[in-house]
Amino acid sequence: MSASGKQQPCHAKSLARGGFILCLFICCFRTMTTSFAEISGRLQIALTRQEGENGKLRHALEKAFEHGGIPTTSINVVDIPCIEHACGKDFASLEASLAALAPGGDGKHSGESHSGPSWDLVTLTSPEAARVFLRAWGRSSPLPIPLVCVGKGTSSVVQSAGMSVAFEPSLANAETLAAELPLNMGPRVLYPASDKAKDTLEHGLAARGFTVERLNTYTTRAVQQPTPEMLTLMRRTDVATFGSPSAVKAWMSHAAKHPVAACIGGTSRDAALAANFPHIYSPSKPGIAGWADATLAAVRALNSFSSSTCL
Repeated sequence: MSASGKQQPCHAKSLARGGFILCLFICCFRTMTTSFAEISGRLQIALTRQEGENGKLRHALEKAFEHGGIPTTSINVVDIPCIEHACGKDFASLEASLAALAPGGDGKHSGESHSGPSWDLVTLTSPEAARVFLRAWGRSSPLPIPLVCVGKGTSSVVQSAGMSVAFEPSLANAETLAAELPLNMGPRVLYPASDKAKDTLEHGLAARGFTVERLNTYTTRAVQQPTPEMLTLMRRTDVATFGSPSAVKAWMSHAAKHPVAACIGGTSRDAALAANFPHIYSPSKPGIAGWADATLAAVRALNSFSSSTCL
Protein backbone atom coordinates (compact mmCIF):
# COMPACT_ATOMS: atom_id res chain seq x y z
CA MET A 1 0.00 0.00 0.00
CA SER A 2 1.13 3.56 -0.68
CA ALA A 3 1.07 4.68 2.95
CA SER A 4 2.65 2.84 5.82
CA GLY A 5 0.40 1.55 8.53
CA LYS A 6 -1.10 -1.48 10.13
CA GLN A 7 -1.38 -4.34 7.68
CA GLN A 8 -4.81 -4.87 6.24
CA PRO A 9 -6.39 -8.33 6.66
CA CYS A 10 -5.70 -10.75 3.84
CA HIS A 11 -8.26 -10.78 1.06
CA ALA A 12 -11.12 -13.19 1.59
CA LYS A 13 -10.21 -15.07 -1.59
CA SER A 14 -7.13 -16.41 0.18
CA LEU A 15 -9.23 -17.89 2.97
CA ALA A 16 -11.30 -20.41 1.04
CA ARG A 17 -12.08 -21.58 -2.47
CA GLY A 18 -15.80 -21.81 -1.88
CA GLY A 19 -18.05 -18.77 -2.08
CA PHE A 20 -19.70 -19.08 1.34
CA ILE A 21 -16.74 -17.95 3.44
CA LEU A 22 -15.95 -15.19 0.94
CA CYS A 23 -19.51 -13.89 1.12
CA LEU A 24 -19.61 -14.13 4.91
CA PHE A 25 -16.28 -12.33 5.24
CA ILE A 26 -17.30 -9.48 2.98
CA CYS A 27 -20.68 -9.09 4.65
CA CYS A 28 -19.05 -8.93 8.09
CA PHE A 29 -16.46 -6.42 6.84
CA ARG A 30 -19.18 -4.24 5.37
CA THR A 31 -21.18 -4.39 8.58
CA MET A 32 -18.19 -3.20 10.59
CA THR A 33 -16.81 -0.50 8.31
CA THR A 34 -19.16 0.68 5.60
CA SER A 35 -22.58 0.99 7.18
CA PHE A 36 -23.06 4.56 5.93
CA ALA A 37 -21.86 3.65 2.45
CA GLU A 38 -24.56 0.98 2.27
CA ILE A 39 -27.20 3.56 3.16
CA SER A 40 -26.09 6.41 0.94
CA GLY A 41 -23.74 4.79 -1.58
CA ARG A 42 -20.92 7.09 -0.42
CA LEU A 43 -17.98 6.56 1.93
CA GLN A 44 -17.91 9.03 4.80
CA ILE A 45 -14.62 10.62 5.86
CA ALA A 46 -14.46 12.54 9.13
CA LEU A 47 -12.11 15.51 9.63
CA THR A 48 -11.54 15.73 13.37
CA ARG A 49 -9.36 18.77 14.00
CA GLN A 50 -10.62 21.77 15.95
CA GLU A 51 -13.41 23.73 14.30
CA GLY A 52 -12.01 25.92 11.52
CA GLU A 53 -8.73 24.00 11.16
CA ASN A 54 -9.70 21.33 8.60
CA GLY A 55 -9.50 23.48 5.47
CA LYS A 56 -5.99 22.48 4.39
CA LEU A 57 -6.67 18.76 4.71
CA ARG A 58 -9.99 19.08 2.88
CA HIS A 59 -8.24 20.84 -0.02
CA ALA A 60 -5.43 18.24 -0.06
CA LEU A 61 -8.01 15.45 -0.12
CA GLU A 62 -9.76 16.99 -3.10
CA LYS A 63 -6.46 17.01 -5.00
CA ALA A 64 -5.54 13.47 -3.89
CA PHE A 65 -8.92 12.05 -4.91
CA GLU A 66 -8.78 13.79 -8.28
CA HIS A 67 -5.25 12.51 -8.93
CA GLY A 68 -6.17 9.04 -7.66
CA GLY A 69 -9.25 8.75 -9.86
CA ILE A 70 -11.72 8.67 -6.96
CA PRO A 71 -14.95 10.45 -7.99
CA THR A 72 -16.06 13.04 -5.47
CA THR A 73 -19.62 11.76 -5.84
CA SER A 74 -18.54 8.57 -4.03
CA ILE A 75 -17.11 10.43 -1.02
CA ASN A 76 -18.80 12.42 1.74
CA VAL A 77 -16.28 14.52 3.71
CA VAL A 78 -17.66 15.91 6.97
CA ASP A 79 -16.26 18.05 9.78
CA ILE A 80 -16.51 16.41 13.19
CA PRO A 81 -14.40 18.64 15.48
CA CYS A 82 -13.36 16.27 18.26
CA ILE A 83 -10.95 18.56 20.07
CA GLU A 84 -10.80 22.11 21.34
CA HIS A 85 -7.98 24.23 22.71
CA ALA A 86 -7.77 26.35 25.86
CA CYS A 87 -5.07 28.46 27.50
CA GLY A 88 -2.54 26.57 29.58
CA LYS A 89 -1.24 27.49 33.02
CA ASP A 90 1.87 29.22 31.62
CA PHE A 91 0.18 31.40 29.00
CA ALA A 92 0.13 34.52 31.21
CA SER A 93 3.81 34.02 32.03
CA LEU A 94 4.63 33.80 28.31
CA GLU A 95 2.66 37.00 27.63
CA ALA A 96 4.54 38.87 30.36
CA SER A 97 7.93 37.62 29.19
CA LEU A 98 7.26 38.54 25.57
CA ALA A 99 5.97 41.97 26.58
CA ALA A 100 9.41 42.66 28.04
CA LEU A 101 10.95 41.95 24.62
CA ALA A 102 8.71 44.37 22.76
CA PRO A 103 9.86 47.91 21.93
CA GLY A 104 9.41 49.90 25.11
CA GLY A 105 9.35 46.79 27.30
CA ASP A 106 10.83 47.25 30.77
CA GLY A 107 12.85 44.03 30.72
CA LYS A 108 11.69 43.06 34.22
CA HIS A 109 10.22 39.68 33.28
CA SER A 110 11.94 36.34 32.92
CA GLY A 111 12.24 36.63 29.14
CA GLU A 112 14.87 39.42 29.30
CA SER A 113 17.71 40.43 31.56
CA HIS A 114 19.81 43.60 31.50
CA SER A 115 22.11 41.95 28.92
CA GLY A 116 19.27 40.99 26.58
CA PRO A 117 16.76 38.16 26.04
CA SER A 118 17.32 35.05 28.14
CA TRP A 119 16.50 32.80 25.16
CA ASP A 120 18.46 32.37 21.96
CA LEU A 121 15.58 30.85 20.02
CA VAL A 122 11.98 29.66 20.23
CA THR A 123 10.88 26.19 19.09
CA LEU A 124 7.30 25.74 17.83
CA THR A 125 6.16 22.18 17.34
CA SER A 126 2.59 22.48 16.02
CA PRO A 127 0.39 24.99 14.19
CA GLU A 128 -1.60 25.54 17.38
CA ALA A 129 1.58 26.16 19.39
CA ALA A 130 2.50 28.79 16.82
CA ARG A 131 -0.94 30.42 16.94
CA VAL A 132 -0.90 30.57 20.74
CA PHE A 133 2.64 31.97 20.76
CA LEU A 134 1.77 34.67 18.23
CA ARG A 135 -1.34 35.57 20.23
CA ALA A 136 0.87 35.98 23.31
CA TRP A 137 3.26 38.20 21.32
CA GLY A 138 0.30 40.24 20.12
CA ARG A 139 2.25 42.58 17.84
CA SER A 140 2.80 43.01 14.14
CA SER A 141 6.49 43.76 14.62
CA PRO A 142 8.98 40.88 14.24
CA LEU A 143 10.08 39.03 17.36
CA PRO A 144 13.74 39.78 18.20
CA ILE A 145 14.49 36.05 18.66
CA PRO A 146 14.75 33.41 15.88
CA LEU A 147 11.74 31.11 15.46
CA VAL A 148 12.30 27.41 14.76
CA CYS A 149 9.38 25.37 13.41
CA VAL A 150 8.93 21.60 13.36
CA GLY A 151 7.38 21.43 9.88
CA LYS A 152 5.67 23.21 7.01
CA GLY A 153 2.27 23.44 8.69
CA THR A 154 3.74 25.25 11.69
CA SER A 155 5.97 27.39 9.48
CA SER A 156 2.99 28.52 7.40
CA VAL A 157 1.29 29.92 10.52
CA VAL A 158 4.42 31.91 11.41
CA GLN A 159 4.94 33.15 7.85
CA SER A 160 1.29 34.13 7.50
CA ALA A 161 1.87 36.47 10.45
CA GLY A 162 4.69 38.17 8.52
CA MET A 163 7.53 36.54 10.45
CA SER A 164 10.41 34.42 9.17
CA VAL A 165 11.40 30.89 10.12
CA ALA A 166 15.04 30.41 11.06
CA PHE A 167 15.15 26.62 10.85
CA GLU A 168 12.98 23.64 9.93
CA PRO A 169 14.15 20.00 10.27
CA SER A 170 14.14 17.44 7.46
CA LEU A 171 11.30 15.49 9.09
CA ALA A 172 8.40 17.06 10.96
CA ASN A 173 8.71 15.48 14.40
CA ALA A 174 10.29 16.29 17.75
CA GLU A 175 12.97 13.60 17.46
CA THR A 176 14.34 15.00 14.21
CA LEU A 177 14.14 18.60 15.40
CA ALA A 178 16.10 17.70 18.55
CA ALA A 179 18.73 15.88 16.48
CA GLU A 180 19.14 18.48 13.73
CA LEU A 181 18.84 21.86 15.47
CA PRO A 182 22.19 23.60 14.83
CA LEU A 183 24.26 23.99 17.97
CA ASN A 184 25.27 27.52 17.01
CA MET A 185 21.63 28.65 17.35
CA GLY A 186 21.62 27.87 21.08
CA PRO A 187 22.07 27.05 23.75
CA ARG A 188 19.06 28.72 25.41
CA VAL A 189 15.73 27.49 24.05
CA LEU A 190 12.18 28.58 24.83
CA TYR A 191 9.71 25.75 24.18
CA PRO A 192 6.05 26.86 24.40
CA ALA A 193 3.97 23.71 24.14
CA SER A 194 0.75 21.90 24.85
CA ASP A 195 0.56 20.43 28.33
CA LYS A 196 -0.18 17.14 26.53
CA ALA A 197 3.09 17.20 24.55
CA LYS A 198 5.66 14.55 25.42
CA ASP A 199 9.10 15.51 26.73
CA THR A 200 10.87 14.19 23.62
CA LEU A 201 12.08 17.57 22.41
CA GLU A 202 13.47 18.92 25.67
CA HIS A 203 15.22 15.65 26.53
CA GLY A 204 16.70 15.36 23.04
CA LEU A 205 17.96 18.93 23.09
CA ALA A 206 19.29 18.65 26.64
CA ALA A 207 21.30 15.58 25.61
CA ARG A 208 23.04 17.76 23.00
CA GLY A 209 23.86 20.56 25.45
CA PHE A 210 20.89 22.90 25.01
CA THR A 211 19.13 24.49 27.97
CA VAL A 212 15.36 24.29 27.50
CA GLU A 213 12.66 26.29 29.26
CA ARG A 214 9.29 24.71 28.63
CA LEU A 215 6.08 26.68 29.11
CA ASN A 216 2.75 24.85 28.89
CA THR A 217 0.87 27.59 27.08
CA TYR A 218 -2.22 25.69 25.96
CA THR A 219 -4.11 22.48 26.46
CA THR A 220 -5.95 20.23 24.04
CA ARG A 221 -9.06 18.45 25.24
CA ALA A 222 -11.99 16.49 23.89
CA VAL A 223 -15.00 18.55 22.90
CA GLN A 224 -16.97 18.67 26.13
CA GLN A 225 -20.50 18.53 24.73
CA PRO A 226 -20.75 16.94 21.28
CA THR A 227 -24.07 17.59 19.57
CA PRO A 228 -26.45 14.74 18.68
CA GLU A 229 -25.61 15.42 15.03
CA MET A 230 -21.89 14.91 15.72
CA LEU A 231 -22.56 11.61 17.48
CA THR A 232 -24.67 10.41 14.56
CA LEU A 233 -21.92 11.35 12.11
CA MET A 234 -19.38 9.45 14.21
CA ARG A 235 -21.48 6.28 14.02
CA ARG A 236 -21.71 6.64 10.24
CA THR A 237 -18.02 7.33 9.60
CA ASP A 238 -15.97 4.92 7.49
CA VAL A 239 -12.59 6.72 7.67
CA ALA A 240 -11.58 9.04 10.54
CA THR A 241 -8.61 11.37 10.04
CA PHE A 242 -6.53 12.02 13.16
CA GLY A 243 -4.01 14.85 13.48
CA SER A 244 -2.99 14.25 17.10
CA PRO A 245 -3.21 11.68 19.89
CA SER A 246 -5.73 13.99 21.56
CA ALA A 247 -8.06 13.61 18.59
CA VAL A 248 -7.85 9.81 18.85
CA LYS A 249 -8.64 9.90 22.56
CA ALA A 250 -11.46 12.37 22.00
CA TRP A 251 -13.03 10.11 19.36
CA MET A 252 -12.92 7.13 21.70
CA SER A 253 -14.46 9.13 24.54
CA HIS A 254 -17.58 9.81 22.46
CA ALA A 255 -17.86 6.91 19.98
CA ALA A 256 -17.69 3.14 20.34
CA LYS A 257 -17.05 2.57 16.64
CA HIS A 258 -13.51 2.05 15.33
CA PRO A 259 -13.53 3.24 11.71
CA VAL A 260 -10.44 3.00 9.53
CA ALA A 261 -7.93 5.51 10.91
CA ALA A 262 -5.91 7.82 8.64
CA CYS A 263 -3.24 9.53 10.75
CA ILE A 264 -1.00 12.50 10.03
CA GLY A 265 2.11 10.78 11.39
CA GLY A 266 3.67 8.33 13.80
CA THR A 267 2.53 9.89 17.07
CA SER A 268 -1.13 9.78 16.06
CA ARG A 269 -0.63 6.30 14.59
CA ASP A 270 0.76 5.04 17.90
CA ALA A 271 -2.28 6.49 19.71
CA ALA A 272 -4.63 4.75 17.27
CA LEU A 273 -2.77 1.48 17.81
CA ALA A 274 -3.06 1.88 21.58
CA ALA A 275 -6.80 2.52 21.16
CA ASN A 276 -7.13 -0.76 19.22
CA PHE A 277 -8.10 0.66 15.85
CA PRO A 278 -7.81 -2.42 13.63
CA HIS A 279 -7.01 -0.64 10.34
CA ILE A 280 -4.56 2.28 10.36
CA TYR A 281 -2.86 4.25 7.59
CA SER A 282 -0.17 6.90 8.06
CA PRO A 283 2.57 8.42 5.89
CA SER A 284 6.25 7.79 6.51
CA LYS A 285 6.79 11.57 6.50
CA PRO A 286 4.28 13.59 8.55
CA GLY A 287 2.45 16.38 6.79
CA ILE A 288 -0.80 17.37 5.11
CA ALA A 289 0.08 15.88 1.70
CA GLY A 290 1.09 12.54 3.17
CA TRP A 291 -1.98 12.57 5.40
CA ALA A 292 -4.18 13.01 2.34
CA ASP A 293 -2.37 10.14 0.59
CA ALA A 294 -2.90 7.91 3.64
CA THR A 295 -6.60 8.76 3.57
CA LEU A 296 -6.73 7.95 -0.14
CA ALA A 297 -5.14 4.56 0.56
CA ALA A 298 -7.76 3.87 3.23
CA VAL A 299 -10.58 4.79 0.84
CA ARG A 300 -9.16 2.53 -1.87
CA ALA A 301 -8.95 -0.36 0.58
CA LEU A 302 -12.57 0.11 1.65
CA ASN A 303 -13.71 0.41 -1.96
CA SER A 304 -11.92 -2.81 -2.88
CA PHE A 305 -13.87 -4.68 -0.21
CA SER A 306 -17.22 -3.02 -0.73
CA SER A 307 -17.07 -3.55 -4.52
CA SER A 308 -16.43 -7.30 -4.15
CA THR A 309 -19.24 -9.71 -4.83
CA CYS A 310 -20.02 -13.21 -3.62
CA LEU A 311 -18.81 -15.94 -5.95
